[in-house]
Amino acid sequence: MRKNPISEEAVVIRGKNLVLTDAIKNYVMEKLQAIEVFGDKHIEAVINLDIQKLDHCIDVLYKFDHTQVKVHASTKDLYSAIDKVFDRLQAKLRKYKTRLQHHHGKPLQYIDINVNVIKRPEEELIEELNEDIEAENMHSLEELYKPHEIVSKETRVLKTLKTEEAMMKMDLSNDQFMVFRAEEDQKIKVIYRRDDMNYGLIEPE
Repeated sequence: MRKNPISEEAVVIRGKNLVLTDAIKNYVMEKLQAIEVFGDKHIEAVINLDIQKLDHCIDVLYKFDHTQVKVHASTKDLYSAIDKVFDRLQAKLRKYKTRLQHHHGKPLQYIDINVNVIKRPEEELIEELNEDIEAENMHSLEELYKPHEIVSKETRVLKTLKTEEAMMKMDLSNDQFMVFRAEEDQKIKVIYRRDDMNYGLIEPE
């Protein structure tokens, strides 16, 4: 275990029926940072201090990873109640660690690994496996080199445009290309979007 790395930004301290002075806040933070933790965990805490009749009551919600620990303590004296609640918090965390280690049967830094030993196949099985692999490779090659097909058709109106107008329409659309009749020479041309975000123009001789 190591000392608690919790920062003040991750701590909320609330007071009810009492004046929450800087001295009280500092004492709570001192006790909280003295809590021993294990592992590198993001920690948050919410501490509620309250006076009910003659008792000083402290409730702590302590959060790390996906785990929440709640503890409560009350005494006639505020500071002794703070001591008591953080003693209980430390005891709960140690108990949690012990149970976790007992559940795994070893220290937390170790992980069980199952090793499977595969028996060497017989020659017939090896030959069968090789045939399956060869057939799979052939299928992959056929899929890779099979002729391309036309999977969709679309009909569009052939517009007569100036080349500048065609560029403007491409700017406003997400199309990769557009076929149009050039107003300048009445030729069918194709304007397309280049990888550098400029346009290319294909026109017949």
